[in-house]
Amino acid sequence: MLYVPAPRLRFHTPGIKPRRLFATCFAPVLLVTAFAGSGLAQFTSGAQSQDITPNARAQGMGRAFTAIAEGPNATWWNPGSLALQTSISMSPWSSADLVPEFADVQFNSYGIVGARKGTGFSFHLSNLDYGSSDFGDSSEYTLLLGGGLDLVSLTGHRPGPLSVGVGMNLKRFSVDLKPDWAAPERVGESGSGWDFDLGALVGYEVPLDLGESEWIGDSSLRFRGGAVLKNFLDSTIDYDEQNESDPLLRRTCLGLAIDGTFGRLEPLGPIVQAVASIDHISSSLGRRDIQHWGGELTLLNMVSLRRGHIEDKDGAITDSTEGYGVGFSFPFRGGSVRSVRFQYDHAEVPQATGLSHVLHDSIALSVELR
Repeated sequence: MLYVPAPRLRFHTPGIKPRRLFATCFAPVLLVTAFAGSGLAQFTSGAQSQDITPNARAQGMGRAFTAIAEGPNATWWNPGSLALQTSISMSPWSSADLVPEFADVQFNSYGIVGARKGTGFSFHLSNLDYGSSDFGDSSEYTLLLGGGLDLVSLTGHRPGPLSVGVGMNLKRFSVDLKPDWAAPERVGESGSGWDFDLGALVGYEVPLDLGESEWIGDSSLRFRGGAVLKNFLDSTIDYDEQNESDPLLRRTCLGLAIDGTFGRLEPLGPIVQAVASIDHISSSLGRRDIQHWGGELTLLNMVSLRRGHIEDKDGAITDSTEGYGVGFSFPFRGGSVRSVRFQYDHAEVPQATGLSHVLHDSIALSVELR
């Protein structure tokens, strides 16, 4: 089914001709049909780079990641998770060709996140390259700088079953669109804007008694709930040479997750890990809310299989996502480093009928300290 959502919202002064959405002639249709309409265009805003899921793990799980928010891109999902991270993680490469058949529209993201002594920090960059014209390259980016606090740790309590984190992102948006000979009505534009994200994450872990054998020790269930208010100020992107602006759109994301760890086999780690999650998303447009959900099964801390469900803002399209991950951990017996882990993740996301699935790939490195 071909799904083309309504054009990007915009505000402009009468007499100023509205600009095109993208740098190439066909990108307006092609980009919004990428991810089957239910993907990229779940809420169309003035900065498309902020709307695209940055990591392949979350893509494969149906983008239900608000209550999980782990890894290098955690701050994009929920800044409340930053001080609760168990390792310093970085992603030097995460990439997807959004419309591989017709346009050189490329998405890349980079991130680093870490926590120490009750505080967390993060850096995240999403870059959306719309391709080239005779006048140059057109692109945009979303930059996030985040910080978080572990409220339980800062109150002097020892780590226990309860975890509570809060955090905030400072966001910077930049858009640089060149003129296009294929669309004479579109003039070149450059614009920028900024806003904030606020987030919270609460978790509670319950140990499981599965018997006396050593290999089935360290089993537990964990319940997590997350809430994020993205673009708290409901700001706009303002353009340098024209009296126009595009809305960034305030949105609310609520998430629930339950995950279990069953057994442990040294030096590999947990024998079986399973997680299921659901997200509920609404925007300041007042349109229909959307839900994503998904799950992940990991064996021997090395191989992960994922499946998810996504839907669009009108409820007209629902699709399934899938993915896998391969990771290896290297433990250290002494020193300040407990382990180092390398992770590769892959996801396939549906597009409109007749187009190939979008392939999203990510690489991550994490270091766990004692």
